[in-house]
Amino acid sequence: MRVQVRTKSTQPQLADLVGILLAAGGPTTLPARVRWPLDQALVWLQGEAAKSGALDPWRHRIDLQLSPDSGTGVKGAGRALALLRDNGTLRPIGCLRWAAFRVDADALLRYRRLLMAMKPGDAQLLTRAARMWSMSVHELERIRQGSIPESAAV
Repeated sequence: MRVQVRTKSTQPQLADLVGILLAAGGPTTLPARVRWPLDQALVWLQGEAAKSGALDPWRHRIDLQLSPDSGTGVKGAGRALALLRDNGTLRPIGCLRWAAFRVDADALLRYRRLLMAMKPGDAQLLTRAARMWSMSVHELERIRQGSIPESAAV
């Protein structure tokens, strides 16, 4: 009798979903210490997917929890970002207050393929969530840039 041992899970992972969001138009640079824009986009995505029955089985990977940063957060979102950093999708840049992650466009190929294999309605929902995430990060960056003292900006 032959026994097969699975070393990789065949279930969709939250890190894969976040990677797909990055490939679908998510931000190209993320602040390393601020996760609420991702939480906000995933909470919206989970709500919309639950209403329409879309994104099966992906929507079941989004487990909501209370968060001091965003009110409602997503369990495992921080770990998903860490996994994307570890696999090279996110590259650390900057330090201290300015620490961030830059998305490696070449590393997104796998996630683009996953996105292209999805149903059109699912891809559209993911694209909307990705744009929401990107706009929140851009707004956060704009506010952060405005908080630089004039003496430091020179």
